Amino acid sequence: MCGNNFKNHNGRNSENYYVESFVHEIKTPISAISLACDNKEDKLIKKQIKKIDNIVEQMLFYARSDSVEKDYFVKKVLLEDVVHTAIMNYMDSLIQKKISLDVYNLENYVYIDEK
Repeated sequence: MCGNNFKNHNGRNSENYYVESFVHEIKTPISAISLACDNKEDKLIKKQIKKIDNIVEQMLFYARSDSVEKDYFVKKVLLEDVVHTAIMNYMDSLIQKKISLDVYNLENYVYIDEK
């Protein structure tokens, strides 16, 4: 397709620009639904919203994969904080699947991009 090589005013593929625009537009209703679910404590809908949000984040990552350096903000954090956040984000799934975790030796610092 000849349209695949078209570059927009920033020099990026128009497909990547479209995906980035779509991702940013779809994040607003995802956040709104997520907040509404928080207020009603609807865990099933909240779980599905989390899945959708993860897929949208993956789309954005792939769209930016030719210029990932602009999307990363690496910082030094305590590993314990990262693990705690991940556990809290997936707590409902862990409980539902009866998964228990033994975490230890988390006193080290790591460099991460929070996304």
